[in-house]
Amino acid sequence: NARYQPADWFTLAGQFGFDRAQDNYSTLRDRGARSTANNPAWANGAIFEGSGDEQSLNSQLSASARRTFGDLETTLNGQYLYNLRENSGIDLEGLNLVVPGLYTADAATEGFDVASDRQQIREVGLLAGLNLAYKGRYILDGAMRHDGSSLFGPDNRWQTFGRTSGTWIASEEPWWFAPRALSLFKL
Repeated sequence: NARYQPADWFTLAGQFGFDRAQDNYSTLRDRGARSTANNPAWANGAIFEGSGDEQSLNSQLSASARRTFGDLETTLNGQYLYNLRENSGIDLEGLNLVVPGLYTADAATEGFDVASDRQQIREVGLLAGLNLAYKGRYILDGAMRHDGSSLFGPDNRWQTFGRTSGTWIASEEPWWFAPRALSLFKL
């Protein structure tokens, strides 16, 4: 994490993260091993092996500017997000081992199955927002977001979302009749 504030009204912040996980497994049922399993193919031995690798990179950069112009308070925010996830794996299995004591996959003579997978997911997000507050009681807020993900096809990869909202805090008006009975009333 890093934060930089070159002026009292402007802030830059960034975050970066990296995660990685690896796994391996190996299962051997040796030829001739005593078994209570109800699978006759395993009586002649079986081998199962595999490995996987997963990593993700997450980053975010944001900027915020706050200024006051008379009775108008303004806040402008911007944000950029980038995430990358990569997964890969390989699995193999085989049955009917040639002789006992061989711990390699090529000792199997039947039931071969080899599988592998590889996946990469990229996500990008851009966000801009503006908040205006006049005299602390008339508030307008809006944001626009543009997101992209490699999980979707080319026609749906990028989407834009927006929102707006407005608030009137009536209890902040000079004419508010019951400040002690109802300290906050907003529409």
